[in-house]
Order: sequence, then structure tokens, then C-alpha cells
Amino acid sequence: MSAGVDASTLALPIFDHHVHLDDPLLTLPGQLDFQWRDAAAAGLCGAVTAGYGPERDADAIAALAPGRPLWRAVGLHPWWLAAAADDEARHAGLRQLERQLSGPGVVALGEVGLDGLRKQALPIAEQRRWMARALGMARAFDLPVVLHVVRAIGHALEELRACPPPGGVVHRFGGPAELAPALCALGLAVSLDPSWLRRPDKLAAVVHATPPGRLLVESDWPLDDRPWSAALQEVQALVAAIAALRGEPVAAMAARLVEDAQACYRLG
Repeated sequence: MSAGVDASTLALPIFDHHVHLDDPLLTLPGQLDFQWRDAAAAGLCGAVTAGYGPERDADAIAALAPGRPLWRAVGLHPWWLAAAADDEARHAGLRQLERQLSGPGVVALGEVGLDGLRKQALPIAEQRRWMARALGMARAFDLPVVLHVVRAIGHALEELRACPPPGGVVHRFGGPAELAPALCALGLAVSLDPSWLRRPDKLAAVVHATPPGRLLVESDWPLDDRPWSAALQEVQALVAAIAALRGEPVAAMAARLVEDAQACYRLG
């Protein structure tokens, strides 16, 4: 973040395009309502809640409310696939996922993708098979994808080139910066979370390598016990850092990032 910018005083609009409002941490009565009001006061102007697995679908639908600018994605997270009992359970999940794509508020398919940290439970070759099916489903339904890719970016690029999705985003992009243009060339955006603030040189490289309109920001909340509003303060600090790196006013950059996130999910 540029010198002289105090994140605690920022009041920037944030479209938090990657959260998990179906998380079991939010099942207490009134907890989500409180967190939403608190986040809205801190700058939240909309959100997309990402999918994990079929059993959370009801909680994701329950998070939708009249007047709340919230949409959702449905998916089969690589962690869900790795934890499934067997291929029969995974096939059942895929069938349920296809039914959920026409559910209320759905604007994307995901999370889907690859996770090298789960390859002992589900080999990358098997993960690729499920990713390919998800990408084919995204094309059939003409939906952008929300991609989870950890320590498997080369494999992911091969699948994406074999079946390019109709837009989407690599959520919580981990780098290196040289990969950002390749992902963007496939019609995808790359999304950064506040952890990039701890790697300023690498953040600068990613920001400069990513074409305009293809860079998003997210909180991935809830990651821990902190309130959503506290996570958004960190996202606002990230926006300020991106603005400084691109030599643009902070308010203009914040507005552009909101527009780019909405465009990624075709929200006008």
C-alpha cells in the first residue's frame, strides 16, 4: 500500500465476488444478517457466494434475501471431490450439480478445479477428469467458472485450453505473475486476496502483468474468526495498493474493480 494511506479510514466500495456464505460457521440464527449489515457499513456493495458441494446448496439459497445484492455459484470443490467416498458419490454430486445450475441466483459454476495438496486423496489425473466435466457443463449452460487451482496450474491450463470456458475467474490467484497473461488470454480474470499485501514486489509484478479489466479482488471470507467488515478493510487496503501501482486515484480504481467483478459474472 502506498505511504500515507491508512486502511482503517478507507471507505471504498467493494464487490466481494468470492465469499462462502454457506459456511457452517454462519449457521447461528441472525449471524449472517449481522455480518451483512456490518459489511455493508464498511463498503460492501454486493457479493457472490461460491459453491462447495451439494449439501450446502440449501444454506446458500437461504442466504439470498430481497434487496440483498447477493448471487451465487454452485460447484464441486476439489476438496469435496477428494473427500467423497468413491466415484459413485462423485457422479451423484455431478448430477446434483447439473440440477442446481438452474436454481435461484446462480450466475456461475464453481468452485471447480485442481488442488495439488489433495493429490494423495484424489490423484491429479482423476481431478482433471472431474474438472473437464465441469468445464463442459459450464459451456453447455453458458456460465462463467470459478476456478480453484493450487499447485497444479500447468495441468489446469491444459484442461482450460482443451475446453475454454465462457469466462470466469481464477480465484485467489497465487502466481507467478508470468501466468496471468496466459489465463487472461483464455478469457479469465485473476483474483487477488489481501495476502498479496505481504509480498509487495510480487504484487507489483502481477498487477503490471494483468491486462485492464482482468484483475479482481476478494476476501474469501470467512477464513477465520474475524468479522466480514475486518476482512473488507484488508481488501480496501489491497485496492489502494493496486491503485498506487497503476498510478490511478484510489476511488476510480475501486469503482473500476466493482464494475469488472460485475462484468465477470454478467451482472451489468
